[in-house]
Amino acid sequence: MAQEWIVELLTTPRHAAFVLAAVFVYAFLLAVLLPFPAELALVAALSLDLPRTLALGAVMVATASGGALGSLLAQRLGYGVSHSDPVTRVLGTVPGYTRFRQHSLVEFIREYRYLGLTVVLSIPLLPVTATLYAFSTLEENPKWFAVTVFFATFLRLTVFLTLVYGGVYVLDEPVIRELVGS
Repeated sequence: MAQEWIVELLTTPRHAAFVLAAVFVYAFLLAVLLPFPAELALVAALSLDLPRTLALGAVMVATASGGALGSLLAQRLGYGVSHSDPVTRVLGTVPGYTRFRQHSLVEFIREYRYLGLTVVLSIPLLPVTATLYAFSTLEENPKWFAVTVFFATFLRLTVFLTLVYGGVYVLDEPVIRELVGS
C-alpha cells in the first residue's frame, strides 16, 4: 500500500512539485548548515518529466530561492553570534585572528560589499555556508542579503552549466552529449 503511494507520487505531475520542494529544502540547508556545493541540486532536473531547459530553470529557481531564504536565517544567526560580548572577547584573544580576517574572503567582501559577496558566491563548487556566515558578521540588511544570494546562486549555477556544456562541446563525446541531452 505504501509502495503504491510512493510510485503514484513519483509518477504523477505532482512529482515536479515534490522534487522542487526537496531542492528548495536542500538549498535552504546548504545556506544554514550543510557544507556541500549547490551544484548537486542540478541532478534533480534529470528526474523531472519536463523539457530539459525548463527543468534546469525550475531547479535553478528553487535552489536560488531556498538559498536566499536560508541566507536570512544564516545572517540572523551569524550577526547575532558575532556581535555578542562573549564571542567578541574570545575571538580577540585568539592569536592571529585579526590577521586572518584581514587576509581572507571577509576582507574582499568588506571592500566590495554586495558585489564582492556576489563574486564569491558565484564561484562554482565552493560551499556557501562559511561565506554567508562571514558576510553576516559585516552586514545587517536582510533584503539586500537575500537578493544578492538569490542572484549569485542563479549566476553560479549558470556558470557551472556553461562550463559543463562547454566541456561537453569541446570533448565532443557522443556518450557525454547523450547524457546531458545535447
